[in-house]
Amino acid sequence: MAAIFKHDSAWASAGIGKRYNNPSNLRCISDTSPMFSKAGCVHSPGNGYFSSYKTLRDGTHAAVEMYTRKYAGRTAHEITRIWAGNPQSKGYWSAVKSCF
Repeated sequence: MAAIFKHDSAWASAGIGKRYNNPSNLRCISDTSPMFSKAGCVHSPGNGYFSSYKTLRDGTHAAVEMYTRKYAGRTAHEITRIWAGNPQSKGYWSAVKSCF
């Protein structure tokens, strides 16, 4: 998880991570998530919708909760496939894979 925080938002010091206290660049979380009450949903023009948190601590807790629920027990390859999906660019896939 630390590697993805570093890769996707430079430890919440750049981009979505910095603007919205969202170190993992999480997309909007569904209302079934325990962290839903602490998240807002904001539009990033040309980039979709992201969760927005009042504090970096809330954003970090949401990421830990989501990673634990979604990725526990999976291999690095499986996590990369889930996280990066089927990217148009192999560059993003390679960058995420390099986190492991």
